[in-house]
Amino acid sequence: VKEDVEKRLNIMFEAVERLYASDHWDRSPTTLKIFMLPEFYWRGRQGAYRIQRGVEKVLHPAAHWISHRFTHERFKHWLIVDGTVVMAQMADRRYVEMSERPYENISYYNFAPVHVGGTNLTYLRFKHFISGIDFLQMRPEHSRMVPAPPGRSHRFCKEHPRSNGCVYQHLPSHLLEELGF
Repeated sequence: VKEDVEKRLNIMFEAVERLYASDHWDRSPTTLKIFMLPEFYWRGRQGAYRIQRGVEKVLHPAAHWISHRFTHERFKHWLIVDGTVVMAQMADRRYVEMSERPYENISYYNFAPVHVGGTNLTYLRFKHFISGIDFLQMRPEHSRMVPAPPGRSHRFCKEHPRSNGCVYQHLPSHLLEELGF
């Protein structure tokens, strides 16, 4: 995860610096500048970052570094959307067995950090419905890829509309804090 996040940070910051150095944008303070990375920009090689012990040691500094970077005065009148962060968290096996809902063994999260440039304001916008294209579908043998949710079919979601496999969850506030948001 650390290597993946570092590479994505470098690409992001290089793109911002190239854009800023370019002559092809309106520097007027009355014009809102919007920098937006693509959806799924932050999802890692397994299709989602797994929420597990230690991931906060990578994501917290990255989130802090990103938001600190855009507090600079030169980004006043900018709105920066970091793309989306896709994460997954395995449920406790005992809970899944007790609930008798095996399709709720994983909670999925997809949100976009939105920074108001030149300030320390960051908002998180959570995606609600899971789509069939949200997750990588290839699973090479012996892969550690996060499995796609069962809710990628319309029929399943009609039968289980509140299932973890049909709607994204909101990260609990304590976890958001650990991750640096």
